[in-house]
Amino acid sequence: MMVESHMSFVQSLLTSLTGLTVVFSVLVILALATIIIAKIVGKLTGTQGTPAPQTVPAAAPATPAPVEEDIGDIVAVLQGALSIETGIPVDKLIITSVKSVEDNNDQ
Repeated sequence: MMVESHMSFVQSLLTSLTGLTVVFSVLVILALATIIIAKIVGKLTGTQGTPAPQTVPAAAPATPAPVEEDIGDIVAVLQGALSIETGIPVDKLIITSVKSVEDNNDQ
């Protein structure tokens, strides 16, 4: 029995492709098996297609306590966002005022 010590390029390419084919074939089989098993278990337990129960979030306090925020952090975030959106360098942007606006879209 004679064993070659070197593989040609074509042999190494075929070996690699064979390995990749085997690995991805097994991954596809596992994915299909998972889907099939999930459907079988879902039918046996009767929970397939049943949405998860909705949890109601706790109500927010009527009057939230005022939060002391560092305005410098807010300005830095705004400046960074404006710089990215407009393409203007951060050192060229000057923010003169920051106002709080109530959001009425939640209603």
